[in-house]
Amino acid sequence: MRLRGSYFALISLALPLLFMRLIEVIKIPDGTEGLSSLPPLPRTPWAYHLPMAVPLATFPGFRWRVDSD
Repeated sequence: MRLRGSYFALISLALPLLFMRLIEVIKIPDGTEGLSSLPPLPRTPWAYHLPMAVPLATFPGFRWRVDSD
């Protein structure tokens, strides 16, 4: 879309509202109710620490890769 100025702003505001209404009508995964069939998160400590540990472990590797020749 090659829109400029106020037309771009109007379309930028209207498209998310259009998509939201479309999701409500078609009921793509259960519409606005969300994914209610998913099981709850486990209550084990590793389930909380593992998602935090993986990015923290990969950041030094990324830094090393960026700084290398």
